[in-house]
Amino acid sequence: MKDINIFIIEKLKLGQNSKLYNENNPLFKKLDSFLDENCKHKCIFNDHNIDDIYHTANLVISLNTYNGYIALENIIIKGHNQGYGTKFMEDLCYWCDLNNKTLVLTPSNAFGSHLGRLKKFYKRFGFVENKGKKQDFSTRETMIRRPQ
Repeated sequence: MKDINIFIIEKLKLGQNSKLYNENNPLFKKLDSFLDENCKHKCIFNDHNIDDIYHTANLVISLNTYNGYIALENIIIKGHNQGYGTKFMEDLCYWCDLNNKTLVLTPSNAFGSHLGRLKKFYKRFGFVENKGKKQDFSTRETMIRRPQ
């Protein structure tokens, strides 16, 4: 019994602050639609329910049907240094881990953010720069996070 509990905890990667999967979370609902083979909608644009929880603006998440990667194409968080971006990334990474999906993105300073600070932020969630010997040529995005 003890081995089973250890396996479950390891498999779900439950930490002290983690939550179990919540099918009522609007982000999870939208991402789950990516897994539906009949779903033609392969992109999430601004969604008021998601905006309310995470204080997002200009949110664009897509599924690349060629390689199956989830791409965070655009996101702006309203209200800096309040934890909304961290919570969003925790939930997005959690869903990707549960569904064995690779997450890709390219940080940009187009909206006034500091590029180095953004890269450091994304590295906290397990992203690595997509370059060098381990570069994944199936995506043009500059940072990549494999399921953990």
